[in-house]
Amino acid sequence: MNLKFKLYLLVLGPLLIYQVTMTLFEYNSTKQQLLSEKRIMVKNIIDTSLSSLQMLYEKEKNGELSQIEAQRLAKEYINNLHYGEDNKDYIWINDFDHKMIVHPNQKLIGADLSDFKDKNGKPLFIEVVNIVKKDGEGYVSYIWNSKSDASVFVPKLSYVKQFKPWGWILGTGIYINDVNAKVNLVLMNNFLIIVVFFLLIMGSTIFISNKSIIVPLLEVANNLNKVSSKVKTESDQSHDTSITLSKSTHSQAESLTQVVVAMEQISKMVVFNSQAAETSKENSLKSQESANEGKIIIDKFMESIQKISDSSTYAAQRMEENSNNVNEILAIIKKVDEKTKVINDIVFQTKLLSFNASVEAARAGESGKGFAVVAEEVGNLAAMSGGASLEIKALLDESIRQVERIVSDNKNMTENIVESNKVAIVNSNELVDVCRNVFNKIYSEVSSVHREIEEIANASSEQSIAVNEITKTMQNLDSITNENRNAAEVTAKNAETLKKESQDLYQNVNTVLRMVNGKAS
Repeated sequence: MNLKFKLYLLVLGPLLIYQVTMTLFEYNSTKQQLLSEKRIMVKNIIDTSLSSLQMLYEKEKNGELSQIEAQRLAKEYINNLHYGEDNKDYIWINDFDHKMIVHPNQKLIGADLSDFKDKNGKPLFIEVVNIVKKDGEGYVSYIWNSKSDASVFVPKLSYVKQFKPWGWILGTGIYINDVNAKVNLVLMNNFLIIVVFFLLIMGSTIFISNKSIIVPLLEVANNLNKVSSKVKTESDQSHDTSITLSKSTHSQAESLTQVVVAMEQISKMVVFNSQAAETSKENSLKSQESANEGKIIIDKFMESIQKISDSSTYAAQRMEENSNNVNEILAIIKKVDEKTKVINDIVFQTKLLSFNASVEAARAGESGKGFAVVAEEVGNLAAMSGGASLEIKALLDESIRQVERIVSDNKNMTENIVESNKVAIVNSNELVDVCRNVFNKIYSEVSSVHREIEEIANASSEQSIAVNEITKTMQNLDSITNENRNAAEVTAKNAETLKKESQDLYQNVNTVLRMVNGKAS
């Protein structure tokens, strides 16, 4: 959209809006005015008709006419009364019982219209009667057949008023479409006047604006365009030079930054190695101490094994002594068994003597009865002693077998334990000797590693100091390079800003040219 069009729009737009607004306002005003005139017209028509009916009623009262004759003349008068441009507007009459009395449509005359409804469902004649009963007169709107086509239904506004002497209601109406047609005709005439007026104003505006505004402004815009083109060319060259310098400085700074980062990483690695060497030194020292402690523990272990060997020998001796004691107990039990055999022999001899005494007492007869009783008791005691001695002998035999078994098992077990302990002690001594040799070797190697790690730690510490010095030097150089890069970036940004501003100036000038004449240079 160029400046010419904007200027025309600025001048003619408000005028056009004003004219359209006034036209719409005039349309509504004209429509309301015509509706008001039509309302007054139909009211006057009804009032005039009622005046005629009043004259006939007066003749009826004076006796000049009968009521039937007067009403007949009134019906003929109303039925023949038509008005309007096409002489198709009419007056109808109905009573308060909703029956049609006069109407151009003969089919409606005499019909009960209480159930009649228009296309919108409004009970037309019931509402007419209600309005007249309430106010005596009034307006009613409804939908009715068009004058030109009975199959078409259009809005209609009617005025109704009662004639009390005969109980009639007179009504007539206007079609809203007729009012709209007249309003549209007025609107079209006004629109043609506005178009002619608008064209005159537009021609004057175009002539004046071209002569006093557009041509001078176009000359200024062309001059600005030449200057902005020259500034744009020079700023582009300056921008390209500064960009090249900035890229070169930026590349150098990035390379140096990478070197600094690498040196910092190397420095960290050296510090880490130094710390690791110190840690390894401490760990090797601890390993050396641990190896020495292991050696001491092995020596103590050898002493413990020797003590175990001595204890095992002592235990074997004690077990042998216990075995000897058990053998002595076994010998005593055997002696008791021998004594028990002697007791058994004595019991046998006692039984034999008791038997012989009994035999001799029997031979003696009555004089030997007392002796026989004694001999019998002695025999009984000998029998009891024999039973007891047999039981004791059985116990002794069992004890001898148990003790002999215990002695045999104890002897075998003692011999096995002693032999096993001897073998275990010999094996333990051999293993301890091997462990002692290994720990001696470990201690020697750990000591050697500790000395080497100590040398590495010292070298790493010196290397860390040297790398730190190199890193500081590279950081100083990187700082200087970054300052140069920042300066180059500032220069590039300034050149970029200058280029952008020159482009903006060039575009603005082209915009002015497009606004003025609709195209750029």
